[in-house]
Amino acid sequence: MTEIANPGLLNLQALWIDGSESHPRRGAHVRVAHHPLLGLPAMPFVLERFTVTKDRLERLSFRTDAVWRDKAGNPLTPPFSMNHGDEVTVTLPTGAGITALWAEIIADPGSPPTPDRPVRPVRPIRPPIIRDPILRDPVIVRPVPTPIPRALATAMQVEAFQRSATGPATSLGTRSDLPFAFSGPGIVRLVVRGNGTVVGIRWLDADRVLKSDWQVIDVLNLPHPGGRRYIELSDWEALCKDRVDAQVPLRRPMQDLASALPRFSAPGHPPGE
Repeated sequence: MTEIANPGLLNLQALWIDGSESHPRRGAHVRVAHHPLLGLPAMPFVLERFTVTKDRLERLSFRTDAVWRDKAGNPLTPPFSMNHGDEVTVTLPTGAGITALWAEIIADPGSPPTPDRPVRPVRPIRPPIIRDPILRDPVIVRPVPTPIPRALATAMQVEAFQRSATGPATSLGTRSDLPFAFSGPGIVRLVVRGNGTVVGIRWLDADRVLKSDWQVIDVLNLPHPGGRRYIELSDWEALCKDRVDAQVPLRRPMQDLASALPRFSAPGHPPGE
């Protein structure tokens, strides 16, 4: 049995940067956060990765057991059809030693609804300029943009929820296009809304995934050679230097430059720069 750490005491966040942004470097940016009551770590954090290709994913040991209920609480058994306004809640097992790390709703969604009327372009509004006697430069007050509803890719939306250390389950995210797949520590339920046909679900239990072929990709150590309260680590200085070089920003932000122009006076730059 594999026990997942309480996210309120120890958790890890990861963000993939595809290289299209001007400041952060391309790659996976990882940060480990822990509660102050735990104190400093006694040893480095070891990062392991399990590479999942499309063919390898299909060979994993999936679980398909779940409880399906409609908005009124009536039990359902897939496959079944859904219409606009329907809502189905899928509850995963949460017993001792069970932790869902990945889940996918297998469905055939319908086409997205057609707008009732065409969207007409809105004439741009010129922002007013307000002069403040205290400031040397005029302040441009830009109007608050009107939020534009995002077009749905399909007529079905799936929202996933994961367990929380502070109370009820929190939303992990929503997808409106295939695949309706989510990953996170401790997925407890999924909510399906919209129009289409639901075929079933498949999900991965942490106890089964962690028996796979994991590879060490990095060691996150403190800048310390080690001693009585921290294990000794060879080449600790080189590890720290390599990690700093790998994550240093490509550009310095404007607030770090004394010669930077005010934000409203700074010239723009092409997307390629």
